[in-house]
Amino acid sequence: MAPWDQQPDESDRDFERFLGWLGQPAGTTLAEYASAIGVSAGTIYRIARTHRWRARSLALRRSMADRREAVQTAAWAEIQRRQAEAWDLALEAATAALERAATSPDAPISFRDAVAALAKISEAQRLAAGQATSRPEVAIDLGALSDEELDQLADLVERASGKEKPAS
Repeated sequence: MAPWDQQPDESDRDFERFLGWLGQPAGTTLAEYASAIGVSAGTIYRIARTHRWRARSLALRRSMADRREAVQTAAWAEIQRRQAEAWDLALEAATAALERAATSPDAPISFRDAVAALAKISEAQRLAAGQATSRPEVAIDLGALSDEELDQLADLVERASGKEKPAS
């Protein structure tokens, strides 16, 4: 049984009064509530003390705050998951455009525009995550790429620029 439920020793009338008090605006005193429902303050004080109204209402407020926090946490996690998916799709599309631009003279986007798109997507992603965007050395994070992927990117850049890669 939750503390805000009707207690075994609590009459229906006293429980209705408890619910009525719970529904009052924050800061309403027991005396103000007693006056509002036409009962003596002494009667309300006695009932509230006997049935632990303050402790029960505090338990209810804490439970509601915990539930609200859990819902907000879950909602934030879902927002972050969806943002990550969107960024991944945007980066995949820009990377594919970069590859097409580097390998096909009739690509719908130039290599320079594809690189610029990657940089803008990366910058927007960092902005959304609350990270710095003004440092050019972090414009595109290449740290997660494997050596093979870095070599492929270098090849794409060299082909797009018209320079040949030196023989190793």
